[in-house]
Amino acid sequence: MKDMTPEERSAAMAFIWAAIRDLEEYMDMTEEDLEDQYRRAGKLHKYDPEMELKKRYARVAKKQPPPAGLVPKMDEYLKLIEDEDD
Repeated sequence: MKDMTPEERSAAMAFIWAAIRDLEEYMDMTEEDLEDQYRRAGKLHKYDPEMELKKRYARVAKKQPPPAGLVPKMDEYLKLIEDEDD
C-alpha cells in the first residue's frame, strides 16, 4: 500500500473496513439465517455454503471497489456474482 496515491489508499481502507464489517455480520449468522436470507430473495437454489464467503467479498467489492491491484483474484470473485441483480 505504500505506492498508492492518497485517493487509492482511502479507497483501499474503505474497502477493507467494509469487508471486515461484512465478515463480522457473516460470522454472527447461523446456517439457518443464511438460508432464510436466500429464501426471502427467491434464490435459495443458488445458495452454496462453500462459496458464500467469496460471494460476500465480491458483493463488498462491488459496493466499495478496491483500487486496482489490491486484491489480485478479484475478477474471479466477481464472476461468482455476475448473474446477481444489483
